[in-house]
Amino acid sequence: MNNQLNKILIKKILFSKSSKTKVIRSAILIILVVALLIVSTIFINSMSLGIATKFSLLVNGEIEVNTTDNLVEKYDFIETSDTVYTISSILYGKNDTQITAVKAVDKTFFNDNRVESLNLELTPNTSNLPSIIISKKVAEKLGLNIGEKAALILAEDETRIRPKLLFIEGLYNSGYKEIDMNLCFMDINELKNILKSNLEGTQEIILKEGFDIKDSLITLNLDGYVSRAWYEIQASVYNNLLLSTQSLLIVFIVIALLTGYFVSSISSDLITKDHKTIAINKLSGLRDSVIKRNYFVSIELFTLVSTLTGIALGIFISKSFLHILAKLPLDSIPALSWYLFDFDIIIPYSNIFIIGFALIFISMLSVFFSLKRIKKIEVLDMLNHE
Repeated sequence: MNNQLNKILIKKILFSKSSKTKVIRSAILIILVVALLIVSTIFINSMSLGIATKFSLLVNGEIEVNTTDNLVEKYDFIETSDTVYTISSILYGKNDTQITAVKAVDKTFFNDNRVESLNLELTPNTSNLPSIIISKKVAEKLGLNIGEKAALILAEDETRIRPKLLFIEGLYNSGYKEIDMNLCFMDINELKNILKSNLEGTQEIILKEGFDIKDSLITLNLDGYVSRAWYEIQASVYNNLLLSTQSLLIVFIVIALLTGYFVSSISSDLITKDHKTIAINKLSGLRDSVIKRNYFVSIELFTLVSTLTGIALGIFISKSFLHILAKLPLDSIPALSWYLFDFDIIIPYSNIFIIGFALIFISMLSVFFSLKRIKKIEVLDMLNHE
């Protein structure tokens, strides 16, 4: 009987004529705010992970080891191990110059994952010149095209430089300007011929799925290999990504807390409109604690449903909107040219849980204190007023 009565009272609190419009408008507002927070959280985390993946796949590997030994057969946690050599250079074109790093690799370096990540476009080398692969952004800046020739000055060390004419065999577009403007590729054997010396390269390792970078580093270092993770080599990039995601998460939590506090205003409005009903319920013998509990359950149920709906809507929008972003020429907008828009959507469930929990928790506290007004509603004063 008590459960049935509570259900009736909760339904009346939320769906009475005096409160229905207010509840619906507030629910829509909470859903939209939560959805926006979830979309932002998913995009920031997915973009950061996408940038990290680009750097580990194209620039340094997940782990860089100072050895020329192929380590694939020695360790079961290694997926690929590529010998690379990187040298500073200046690339000359028709219109401009660009300081860039030349990364010398074997042909096996360009596996399916890297070719897909680079969006690589190749043409046969019809000259006797060594080949080079540059980014489309650098090509546009220098006024160069695929199949043309470019002049490159290689800085072998602080005292020796070597100018060389190269054939542009390919253009790539990683989708991230930080990489595109600072990295080009050539064959490691051709670089050896240019420098006329033996190169002491490194091994760039990609781990098999499920293996941890830190654990793999410990194993390699214990075996005497000098090795570093990509995030140690690219410390500034990694720290910027980490700071950005953590700072924005704090901002999103604060917004969620403010949204949760907003729920207390809904509670106050409902109590104000229901003064007469509350007085009648008291006159009928309902204790203050029962009335408070019904209002608390009603408002928190409304908040929980609105929050979960907002989370579901945010996830749906994120998964759908990425396809639209891919078709927009966002990289042509200068303010957005340094952002990555080609990434997989990853749902950061822990961050979403933190945001949702913060909203629900602060709403519970704010509603709890706002419901103390019920005790101050006097039956006789209300009836005399009527």
